[in-house]
Amino acid sequence: MNKRILFIYNGLSFLINAIEMNLRFDGFEIYRASATTDNVNQHADDADLILLYLSNYTFLNMDFMHFIKELCFERNKTLCMIGDPEELAAVDEVFPHSPRFIRFQRPFDIRQMIAKLSEMHWKATEPLEDRRVLVVDDDEDYCLLLSGWLSRKYTVITVHNGQDALKVLREEGADLVLLDYEMPGMSGPEVLRQILKDESYGRVYVFFLTGRDDRDSVMEALGLKPKKYLLKSMDRDQLIAAVDTFFVGYRRRRVQKKEASE
Repeated sequence: MNKRILFIYNGLSFLINAIEMNLRFDGFEIYRASATTDNVNQHADDADLILLYLSNYTFLNMDFMHFIKELCFERNKTLCMIGDPEELAAVDEVFPHSPRFIRFQRPFDIRQMIAKLSEMHWKATEPLEDRRVLVVDDDEDYCLLLSGWLSRKYTVITVHNGQDALKVLREEGADLVLLDYEMPGMSGPEVLRQILKDESYGRVYVFFLTGRDDRDSVMEALGLKPKKYLLKSMDRDQLIAAVDTFFVGYRRRRVQKKEASE
């Protein structure tokens, strides 16, 4: 598989030339763009990975940075940013910390960075359509919202009660369950208890979703030992970052398990 990367920068420098030379040596096909929306849009679909060299122009142009973030979400791209501490601190206001947005702080070892880019490219191009996320919530509008956020990268199934969730898990399975904590009928904790006591469901990873953030509610939810506890007030970037981070670790666990069995 060809490794294709879109390299965004304004103006040449010794470091940019060195990065391009090492990218080619590692087998990358490079597409170049200046830090403008038109230039990036022209080449964004040619590459699987985006490398952004921050500069006074790019990191101070917040409109452009927001454009890049939305492009990554909409077209399912992984973005790697190179900058000094001040530049990276500035873009932290725009980009969540997530496997989708990688940061390289200058100065750095170019070969180590290229190796990381190769790893990121492999993860970015790995088929993810078979990664199944089950969203369980009695609020149909909220299910629709989460499905819209996640379905660009994952297969998303939505149900609106605990019984249907157990049926899907029993008959189809899922890699991750986003489970509403408070539902009429069978609550989220009841669903999780049923999963834990019945081995036929296999290994199921559960994130609780809740609108309550008081200490007692948090401690009660964590006492059931879900994989994670997410507030419904989280914005799109935060929720997608949490799911992406889970699947990076999930893939690592699968690889380790496969290697141990060989």
